[in-house]
Amino acid sequence: MAETMHLCCDHGTTYARNHMVENCSSSVLPHVSVSFDQLCRFAMDQCCKEYLTKKIDCENGIDIAKSSKSCESANDSAKVRL
Repeated sequence: MAETMHLCCDHGTTYARNHMVENCSSSVLPHVSVSFDQLCRFAMDQCCKEYLTKKIDCENGIDIAKSSKSCESANDSAKVRL
């Protein structure tokens, strides 16, 4: 089961990387047992959303560094939320 969930998570992350859309549920399930369809869909959606959130956080960090002309690290409480 862990291997299947890892496969589904990887599939969701790859979908986010290749499509750059916020609608992660558009991804097609990989070939998994029908009994894992719902769990696989959940894992795919979560990993896709996590990838997109990290990408947005990274882009925001780059923008902040450019505007402040500083690359000092910031802790989580200093993150800008859009």
